[in-house]
Amino acid sequence: MSMSPSLRMPVHKALTQLRRERCLSQQQLADLAGVAIKTVWSMERGLTTYPTARTLRKLAAALGLPEPDLRRRLGMSPPAGGGEIQREQRPAAVPPRVRNAAARAAVLTDALLARWETLTPAQQEYAETIFWHLCRALCVSPQAEPGQEESR
Repeated sequence: MSMSPSLRMPVHKALTQLRRERCLSQQQLADLAGVAIKTVWSMERGLTTYPTARTLRKLAAALGLPEPDLRRRLGMSPPAGGGEIQREQRPAAVPPRVRNAAARAAVLTDALLARWETLTPAQQEYAETIFWHLCRALCVSPQAEPGQEESR
């Protein structure tokens, strides 16, 4: 049994955890909620940190939660007097070490692709193995387009 998301957990991590607890892919959640896959994808990546009240209502229904419970679990609450949802805490900025590692990974990927033909079969196989492990760790199908995840 998995632990429920903490109130301090960033929105994108809490939403991902709620979805995975229900064994849903991003596409399945989007279909159930009647929202675009891009909506779920961008929320889970932290690109959309202030979803609309309508989107939250749809996601709550798709996840089988009362809307106030989803808001609480995502660390959101309505402002006094109603209206749009506001984030209780702004998500933390991406740490420089993570940003630097991501930039370095992009450079290494470009270098690998540029030299692919010169690699031995063993080196190519090793590179593919690393790629598959990375995809698996991120729950992303190696054949999928960005935003398309495999179910867990």
